[in-house]
Amino acid sequence: MTMNRKAGLYAVIGGVVGAVLTMAVCSVMPIGAQNGDATFGEITCTGLRVVDAGGDGLAGVIMGVNKNGGMVQVRGKGSTAAVQVGIKEHGGAVAVYGKGSDKSRAIMSVNEYGNGGVSAWDKNGYRLE
Repeated sequence: MTMNRKAGLYAVIGGVVGAVLTMAVCSVMPIGAQNGDATFGEITCTGLRVVDAGGDGLAGVIMGVNKNGGMVQVRGKGSTAAVQVGIKEHGGAVAVYGKGSDKSRAIMSVNEYGNGGVSAWDKNGYRLE
């Protein structure tokens, strides 16, 4: 057996032993992310679902990014009502939607001229003055 092949064999055996030991320790002492007591510095994901102890959904978080910015939207349990915060090419926007429909809403945003504005729509989708 050559020296390189022998070193490779030792590496494989060491890896297998390490994996077995890791599985044994983790089966006795679960890692923090499994029991909900973990602290993270940064999480990279495209969505998030918040559940109760039984696994039933409590809230949903939708995230998106494009070349001009991004948005985060939070929806309540079993509803279409949502709050959305976003960054666009010219500034940011915050939108709050009514329960059961996207017609009833209020939006605060900044336009391309740097001016802020607030707009609102009633339950039928008509813009309020």
